Amino acid sequence: MTFVREIVASAIKKIKSIPIYHLSAAEFRAYFEYRIEKILLHRVIIVRNELEYLLCETGRWNLRIDPEFIPLITREKTLVSEHSPYPNTQELLQRKIGAENYIFEASNSPETQRLILDIISPYLNQPNIVSIEPFVVDGQFEGIPVSCLIRNGRWILPDKEFFSFLRRCQTQNKFPVLISKKISGILFPFFRSISVMGLNTYKIILPRNGQRLIEEIREIEGGFYSMKYCNQFHFIDKDATSKVKGEDPTPDLIRPFFETTLRTHIAGYFSAFLHSRIIIKDNFIDTASQFKMTKSTDKLLKTYMTRQHLKQELMLLE
Repeated sequence: MTFVREIVASAIKKIKSIPIYHLSAAEFRAYFEYRIEKILLHRVIIVRNELEYLLCETGRWNLRIDPEFIPLITREKTLVSEHSPYPNTQELLQRKIGAENYIFEASNSPETQRLILDIISPYLNQPNIVSIEPFVVDGQFEGIPVSCLIRNGRWILPDKEFFSFLRRCQTQNKFPVLISKKISGILFPFFRSISVMGLNTYKIILPRNGQRLIEEIREIEGGFYSMKYCNQFHFIDKDATSKVKGEDPTPDLIRPFFETTLRTHIAGYFSAFLHSRIIIKDNFIDTASQFKMTKSTDKLLKTYMTRQHLKQELMLLE
């Protein structure tokens, strides 16, 4: 245990001056195991969806990680404190597991996809679902052909799915629009270089009938100090045009994105995307290596390679 504490101390000291992905694999894993232990002292029970939120979306920006690193820290889908003082711990655990399963299944269900289509349809002419997994909607915006990759409740990462989507858009001369609960931070400078646009919604869109399931968890959590089911949800009815208690059925950031951001910039971005000399490849390095070699490009490539190296080292520790 002394050896582990020394590794954690080394990691904490280093991340005061270097990015989190520059830690050694041993330091990285030990540090996040330490973080999880501290979280459990106050939250008692954590399901995977919560852990992703706590480690990837909250806290100091330089300490956040992408979700793809979580399985390399822990394979456990539920984490329960060994020293819970509460008699209804198991009841809360079962409710959280039930909600977790519902969120996973409902976030990309046919019903939810129809709801999302209803939300974005007012902004697109001739909207058409061209793929269910991944969820892709094509249409026209301001007379420009667009293709929207929508990852509801999940992140957009620099993975094969992402590059396959971009290659399809480039081949078919359609403007790529990325919509996700969160987009990996490394992709935004990448977006600028290839002239595409993306939106973080910070919410999971779910049918209204799932709201009670979440509320029941919040009710039973009342006896747990500092506990909260950490996720942001936007519940809507089957008729996405209806309002409940004065709520706008459109998630907060989607309306200004389509009505202002996309409308203002799409013409210039689409022209740049069409006339770009960059050929989208099936991976980050082969695509980004075509960017104009500046200090920013060099830093972007080195950052990506550092992350990949850490990922490989963490896999070797398993």
